[in-house]
Amino acid sequence: MNQEKTTPYNDSHAEGAASAGLRSPLTDAGRGDSDPVELCGQRPRAIQYSVIAVALGLGLLVWVVDAAVDSFIFHQATFLNELILDVLPQEFWFRSMIVLSFLGSGYAVARMMGDRQQAEAKLRVRERQLAESNRMFRLVLDTIPARVFWKDRNSNYLGCNRRFAQDAGLESPEEIVGLDDYQFVWKDEADRYRTEDRTIIETEQPRLNHEESLSTPDGNTQWIRKSKVPLRNVDGDLIGVLGTYQNVTKSKRAERALQESEAQYRELIESVSDIIYEINPNGYFTYLNPAAAQITQYTEAELVGRHYLELIRPDFRGKANEFYINQHNERISTTYFEFPAIRKDGTEVWFGQNVGLIFDNDDVTGFRAVCRDITGLKQAEVALKESEERFRKVFEEGPMGLAIVDKNFRFVRVNPAFCRMLGYILEEIDSLTFKEIIHPDDFEKSAELARETFKGSIPSYRIEKRFIHKNGDTIWVSITGTVFRSDEGNIMYGLAMVEDISARREAEERSGLYQRRLQELASELSMAEERERRRVAVELHDAVGQTLALSKIRLGSLEGSLTSPEDQAQLNGVRELIEQALQDTRSLIFQLSPPVLYELGLEPALEWLGEQFREQHGIACEVQNDQKPKPLVEEVRVVLFQAVRELLFNVVKHAQVDRAKVSLSRDNDHILICVEDNGVGFDTANIGSRSFQDIGFGLFNIGERLHLLGGRLEIDSGPAKGSRITLVGPLKLN
Repeated sequence: MNQEKTTPYNDSHAEGAASAGLRSPLTDAGRGDSDPVELCGQRPRAIQYSVIAVALGLGLLVWVVDAAVDSFIFHQATFLNELILDVLPQEFWFRSMIVLSFLGSGYAVARMMGDRQQAEAKLRVRERQLAESNRMFRLVLDTIPARVFWKDRNSNYLGCNRRFAQDAGLESPEEIVGLDDYQFVWKDEADRYRTEDRTIIETEQPRLNHEESLSTPDGNTQWIRKSKVPLRNVDGDLIGVLGTYQNVTKSKRAERALQESEAQYRELIESVSDIIYEINPNGYFTYLNPAAAQITQYTEAELVGRHYLELIRPDFRGKANEFYINQHNERISTTYFEFPAIRKDGTEVWFGQNVGLIFDNDDVTGFRAVCRDITGLKQAEVALKESEERFRKVFEEGPMGLAIVDKNFRFVRVNPAFCRMLGYILEEIDSLTFKEIIHPDDFEKSAELARETFKGSIPSYRIEKRFIHKNGDTIWVSITGTVFRSDEGNIMYGLAMVEDISARREAEERSGLYQRRLQELASELSMAEERERRRVAVELHDAVGQTLALSKIRLGSLEGSLTSPEDQAQLNGVRELIEQALQDTRSLIFQLSPPVLYELGLEPALEWLGEQFREQHGIACEVQNDQKPKPLVEEVRVVLFQAVRELLFNVVKHAQVDRAKVSLSRDNDHILICVEDNGVGFDTANIGSRSFQDIGFGLFNIGERLHLLGGRLEIDSGPAKGSRITLVGPLKLN
């Protein structure tokens, strides 16, 4: 044992000597374990290394105790300890330090590897979150109805959403990168677009909410509301232009229809026989219709700017002035007043007028009056209600509300526009569901559509319904609903795109009201005309016709008393003139109002009408009847007869044929009259165009009159296919 301890170092321990800080095994040959070790004059450095090893070893021990590392580390430490003991059998404390130092280094490496794995895991999570955020952004961008695009400083496209790509005739948004406006269907506007882009870039000012037309790949034109703003990168550098637009073609059409309705209403105002005028709060005329000039005998220029009291009889002016001052001060919306007025020629006429206040917000800005001549009907009560709104504005602007909901209709995320639309703040919206903001009468229908969308039965839906504002008001909205799907195709959320259409709904209701009023008035005027025709026809028959017939009879009684050939010739000439006048009178009676229509009914009247067209126009008109009873009220009978006559005139003027057929049949509670020809026909899509203006207006007039009576007009025609037009009217039931 002692011999083994005092064995000198040999060459086989060269590595051990180097590890112990010795110059070489040969340098210290003969040195035993009990001799002091000379560390090449570097004992302080060896001590430093030992201290470091001790510190690392202690760190390892703490890590072992606290972290409970598995036994693999311990096995490796035991193996390394035995290996070092074999190589360095001296100085046990030094060997232990080396082992602990090695194990401490292993812990540091293991710790670094663990930190790296955690960092990589966090990075993967962030990458997935970023990918999901980008996917959701792209999905929202491609789902919203607005078109979005962005260009560089040279007006070359950098990207767009899917709806813009569709408008541009592209299959995907990626195809637009690098293209410019000269390469699309709107190339004729490319110069203007580039100038517009350059102005926005140079001035760094946006251009917002301007309307213009845009050509589409299918050759049509749509109206859009477009906005452009400067586009900057994350560093704030201006790199191009960001643009967006929405299709407002429907609202433009509605606006055009509204203008046409107002024009028709204005035409009606200008054509009525009653005086309609407006005065300012001081009583001076600002507007009068043509009837005012006809009745008062003053020109419009003489009346505008004149005080209304100047037309009233002097002894009545004080009463009239007091009456309308009271209406103004008490803010009475409508009054009725009768007064005597003086025409320009000095004659007196009595008027009864309804007067209403004109408001601008809460301020009275004047009076509007409808004035009727009641000179012969002063004791009769005339109630006239006049409602006119001269200026209306359709509110279609403002950003669109967006809401992301889960399958329980709870809000996941909403944008500020949605909150503003309903009057809530974001924190209040988070605690609500769709059911709490939808009108109770509309919830079930919209919820069913949403459930079908979440099931995948339908890809999307569109519905108009009512929302309840925070203050309790009702808001009409248009909602387009769709869903978000995961990468695996599973439905995750629902997306609701909400547009406030309250103004449009109000405009539609008012437009419908004006249209119904115009239709009712047109029908009433038509029936009044027919009644007047009937009255004139009866007068011609009973007065002129009877007088001519009696004159013819009396001339016949004179024939035997004349012996002179000259007198006989004179008598025959007078008789022929009377006979011609009698025939002309009868023809005029039938043209004004055929007696057969009132005396025998619709079916015989149509048969007579067919004979008239055959004799006068050379049209072989066949009239067929199923012989079923068809009781009709007089108004329906007259309208149907006039409609058939107008349709036959269309055949004569446009069909280019010499045959036509009129068929009468009964279908339950309705009468069906079909007018057919095998002529050139027409494209029903062109009805109303300039080339079909006469036909289109006539058919429109017939359809409107039938609609007011509870009937309808059905048109079946095509180029070179002839025409089949069916009139449907209600029967008179017990």
